[in-house]
Amino acid sequence: MLHPHQLCQLELHSENLSATLLYLAAVFGWKSVPITLHEYVVIEVPDDSHMGISVMQIQGETPSQGRPPVIPYFRWEKEAIEELLERSEAQGGRLVWGPRPVPAYGQLYLLEEPGGIQIGIFVGS
Repeated sequence: MLHPHQLCQLELHSENLSATLLYLAAVFGWKSVPITLHEYVVIEVPDDSHMGISVMQIQGETPSQGRPPVIPYFRWEKEAIEELLERSEAQGGRLVWGPRPVPAYGQLYLLEEPGGIQIGIFVGS
């Protein structure tokens, strides 16, 4: 049985790898690890993280081939959401939509970085 706790890797596909790496570092504080792993750039995660994150350059067509992408969502503090949105925009990102209320839970936002990767943000009530 595949269990959600077994999620072990997020692979993000970028149309502009260098812009994506700059954005992820400036907006989220994600730094790349100085290793080569095939065509992937590995993102540094804390030692206690149960999953890894990698980014790879795509050429021309989206990997979803017309299907909607899988969007990773990350929890964010309510008090810091405006600062996050400002940092995202300053780094060439855009707010696709949000805030989108989720009654009794909080709000959702969808950001898109310069390489086309969409990242969801969840802000709890």
